[in-house]
Amino acid sequence: GGSGPAENYDCDGNCIAEEDCNGECGGSAQDEGCGCGEGPPYYTCDDGTQVCDMTECWAGVFSLSENGDGSLDVSYDCNYDIYGFQFNVDGVTVEGASGGDAEAAGFSTSTGNNTVLGFSFTGSYISAGSGVLTVLDIEGSGEACLTDVVVAGQGGSELEIDAGECIEVDDGGGTDGGDDGGGGISGCTDATACNYDPDATDDDGSCQQEDCAGECGGTAEVDECGECGGDGSSCSGASVQLAFELAESGAVNVLYTSSEDVYGFQFDVSHPSPPGDISITDVSGGDADAAGFTVSFSDNVNSGTVLGFSFAGDFIAAGSGVLTTISYSGSGNACFANIVIAGFEGGSLSAEDEGCVDFPSGGDGCESGVYDCAGVCDGTAVEDCAGECGGSSVVDECGECGGSGIADGACDCAGNVEDCAGECGGSAMEDE
Repeated sequence: GGSGPAENYDCDGNCIAEEDCNGECGGSAQDEGCGCGEGPPYYTCDDGTQVCDMTECWAGVFSLSENGDGSLDVSYDCNYDIYGFQFNVDGVTVEGASGGDAEAAGFSTSTGNNTVLGFSFTGSYISAGSGVLTVLDIEGSGEACLTDVVVAGQGGSELEIDAGECIEVDDGGGTDGGDDGGGGISGCTDATACNYDPDATDDDGSCQQEDCAGECGGTAEVDECGECGGDGSSCSGASVQLAFELAESGAVNVLYTSSEDVYGFQFDVSHPSPPGDISITDVSGGDADAAGFTVSFSDNVNSGTVLGFSFAGDFIAAGSGVLTTISYSGSGNACFANIVIAGFEGGSLSAEDEGCVDFPSGGDGCESGVYDCAGVCDGTAVEDCAGECGGSSVVDECGECGGSGIADGACDCAGNVEDCAGECGGSAMEDE
């Protein structure tokens, strides 16, 4: 009168079937790659790899931390070599960036409008691993966050980097040190330092040395030409000339003539009088774009800065042409300033410009600043469905750009014809 053993079990209660990944006797749950019963990988990374969670696509993480001296460390933990980086900082004001493994790798690190940009003119990189990427000088307090993180890997490939958590920052990013109650006197205890404090008993890490110009804590160095504070141009023998050329499209071309390959450039477009009458709105095109350079700009009241370089170490070959094209609004007199041109292996090339130019309103006298696709001020030319400016291609009734529509004798776009009952694509036929 017994009921017998349960399914998949013998009379002694032993499992006689195969257990699934959950340990259930005779169960059907499987581990298809994302855990027991969770299904197969479903998220596609930018490189096409299928993973179970988007965080598995990340090549690493950047993070912020206070270091106690009024600045913030930007740390990194990355599985790939870093050839360049760019990110924004929200919540505090970034005054500058320096140090860290970026400086050790020979990166040029710049800041503007709370954007931090780091790259190497020579194609060098920060090796995969972890450490302090760079140190930010900041002002203000509140919740500081990294946003819009862009990191370049080998060959200019984009690495997916997590921006990490936001942090609460005290005023200035750190504390003033204060009196620890121990009675010690903080200061520089190194007798060889230029700011040695004989009364100090606790070294606070503030010791500094004189630079080649005799400035205590200064940054001037002797360049390869033996000049203190020089940029290496006095003995390079190379020369780059820059000039403005008004363009018909309402923009200004930056022309260049160089006797050496150009690996990077930076210059200011100064427009101090009257201030604020010219604003850079875009920088693009030219031989910089053709060489795969990343070209960016920042714009302030009296000047704008244009910066171009290659994450992959590419260069613009010696010669002449249009370096890049600047789009702007407003009008006024503009000049080059603070020109920096990088040559092979980061060597500095001497540079000069051909003087200032009056930027007309809108770039070429176009008061409205509105151009059609042909570059004509207040013009009426538009792109057709094929993307041709002023073209005549239209979308037919079948949704095809430049198509001929429904064929003669057909009743729809598929080429069907009406049957004897008048039904398009029908199968009715007249009988005998």
